[in-house]
Amino acid sequence: MRLIVAAATMLLCSTVPLPVLAGPGTPCSPGYFSGSGLAPCNPCPGGYYQSLSGQTGCIGCNGGTYSTSASATCTACNAGTYSGDLATSCTTCDPGTYSGFDSAMCTTCGPGQYSAAGAGGCSTCAAGTYSASGAQTCSPCSAGYYSDAGAGVCIPCPAGTYAANSGSPSCTNCAAGTFELSTASSMCDACPGGAATPCNGNGTCSDGPTGDGTCSCNYGYSGSACQNTPTTTTLPSGACPAEPAMGCVLANVVALQIQKSPALIKWKWQLGSSMSAASLGDPGTTTQYTLCIYDETALTPALKSEVMVPPGSYWTGKGDQWTYKDKPGSNDGVTKVLLKASDKNTSKAMVTAKGALAPVPTPVSGTRYFAEDPGVIVQLLSSGGPAADQCWSSAWIDVVTSRNDGNQFKGLVK
Repeated sequence: MRLIVAAATMLLCSTVPLPVLAGPGTPCSPGYFSGSGLAPCNPCPGGYYQSLSGQTGCIGCNGGTYSTSASATCTACNAGTYSGDLATSCTTCDPGTYSGFDSAMCTTCGPGQYSAAGAGGCSTCAAGTYSASGAQTCSPCSAGYYSDAGAGVCIPCPAGTYAANSGSPSCTNCAAGTFELSTASSMCDACPGGAATPCNGNGTCSDGPTGDGTCSCNYGYSGSACQNTPTTTTLPSGACPAEPAMGCVLANVVALQIQKSPALIKWKWQLGSSMSAASLGDPGTTTQYTLCIYDETALTPALKSEVMVPPGSYWTGKGDQWTYKDKPGSNDGVTKVLLKASDKNTSKAMVTAKGALAPVPTPVSGTRYFAEDPGVIVQLLSSGGPAADQCWSSAWIDVVTSRNDGNQFKGLVK
C-alpha cells in the first residue's frame, strides 16, 4: 500500500458547523480535519485522506489508489483494476486490457495476446491462432494458413505445402504424387495420372514440396501424364537415334571407360531410379538392347558409336534381373551385360565390350578422345520386347572426367 503525503489539494475549513468528534480543544484524529485542527472536526471526504492528527485539511488520493470517507490512508487498486485522481473506488479493466497493482489506467493487450475483464496481465495466443490489439479471445487461423504462438496475423502456407484444417500451427509438405504451386492452400493437387499412379506409372512426376507437377516420361512415352504409349517404331531395332533420347531414367552413380588400344568399352549405371521388372522386357527371346555413345561439340551432340546386344541364348534370368555372358564377344565384342530393376531406387545396368569386334569410337585428335563440349552422353536403349521401350541415360562433363586423351576416356559421377 502506498501512502501519499506530498502537498496536494487541501480542503479548507467550512463555515458549516462541524460535528463534535471529541471534546472541544481536542486535536482532530487522522481521517478528520477542522479550520483550527481542533474539535469539533469534519471527516475527510471520499477520494481524500489525512494520516496525521490535528490537521486543518485533507490530501487528495493519486491515481491508482482510492479512499472512502474519514480515511487515514489511500488504498492501492488491485491488479486488473484502476483509478484516476481523487477516486472513491477502483474500476475493473475492460476485456483486451490489463493493469498491475496501483495502476492509474489499463494497458491494451498487444497483437498475439488477449485478456478477459479484470485481468492483471495478457495471455499469449496459442500456435494456430491469432489476435489483433485489444482482443478478448484469439481466433483460429483459416485452412491454408498457420501461425506460431503469439501471432498477430496468420501466415499463408507457402507453395508446396498445405494446411487442411483451421487452427493449424504449421503447414505440411505435399506428399509423393502431389504438388502445389499456389500459396494458402488447404490441399495439394495430384500429379497428372493421379497421386497413386503419377504419370500413369510411365514417368516421374516433379512432386513434393519443391515439385511443379510436370511429368518426365520414360523413353517412348508422351503426353502431359505420359498417357501415350510407345509403339515398336519408337526406337528402330538395332539403331541409336541421331540425338540422345529425352525423358530417360537416371542414376546416382555412373561410370564410363573407353579405350582405343586395347579396345574396351565399359559402362556402369548404378543406384538408378525405380523401375518395374516389366520394363526390362524379355531379352532371352525378343528384347534387344543398344548402347549409344554421343559426344557434344559446341552443345551439339553427335552419335559416335553404338553397341548392339541382341536377344537370345546368351541371356539368362527373368523378371527383375537379366545377365548376358559371351566370353568371345561375338556380338559387337560384348562379353557381359547386367540389368536389374528395383522399386527402391537401386536399379542397375552394366555393359562391357572389348576386343577386335568392339565398336570403339575414334578419338577426335591425337591428344583428346572426345570433344566433351560440354559433355559425353551414353544411353542404353531397349526395343522389340513385350514391355514398353525403355531408356537409361548418363552424362559426363570435364569436372568429373579423370582422363580424356588420345587413347582413353574415363569418367565417374557419384
